[in-house]
Amino acid sequence: MRLTYIIISNDQDLKKELEKKFLEFPMILENASKNSNIKIQDRLLDAKPDFIFIDLDNSGIDDLYLNINEWIQFLNKRPTLIALSERKKYAYQAIKNNFSDFLLKPISNFDLQKCLFKLNYHPKKASEKLCLSSHSDYQFIELQDIVYLQADNNTTDFYLKKGERVTSFRTLKNFESLLPKEFFRIHKSYIVNSTFISRINFGKSRISLKRGEVDISLPISNKYKINVKSYKDSLFDSHNFLLVAN
Repeated sequence: MRLTYIIISNDQDLKKELEKKFLEFPMILENASKNSNIKIQDRLLDAKPDFIFIDLDNSGIDDLYLNINEWIQFLNKRPTLIALSERKKYAYQAIKNNFSDFLLKPISNFDLQKCLFKLNYHPKKASEKLCLSSHSDYQFIELQDIVYLQADNNTTDFYLKKGERVTSFRTLKNFESLLPKEFFRIHKSYIVNSTFISRINFGKSRISLKRGEVDISLPISNKYKINVKSYKDSLFDSHNFLLVAN
């Protein structure tokens, strides 16, 4: 199996060390990043790597956890995130932000090989359901049924395609990086399922979702407009639309 990776670090010695280690592995690993001069987010979208190794001590990314999860949501397949650091205290924060593993620097051959084999040979199946748990109560929601999520103070309301509303006692931010790429944030109060998008009006900063026979119109904030533009661009790249200007 041929797997690809990207190393995000400003430490050139670390990058050379990891690339050398990969050559010694029985699995085939290729550096997916052919152009290190372009922006990191553009590199990720272009390379579509299987693994992303991120140097938490020297990544060069502002607001690392927020930005990395925003960028990878537009990839067809979510890559495996592996954190690297000299500080053990970063391990909990990395795992909490959906990193699959944490490697302490200096990285030993054994730890790196164990990490890659574990992730390669036991990949997680893509989730189809969301489980909302509270004490001994477990509620299951099909991801394909979620039209959008709305923040309500410290809770989150899920609006489903058949008209139901389900409330979770967790904030919207908790779900932002947890949900698959079809979901993205458009406003501090809203995350939408792109499957249900029927219209985008950048002039009025509104997005419309089809919920049964009803069109739901939601606001797009300036902060998250880039998410909507990226979705629109990816849609035009992957579909052959008959574009008619009114």
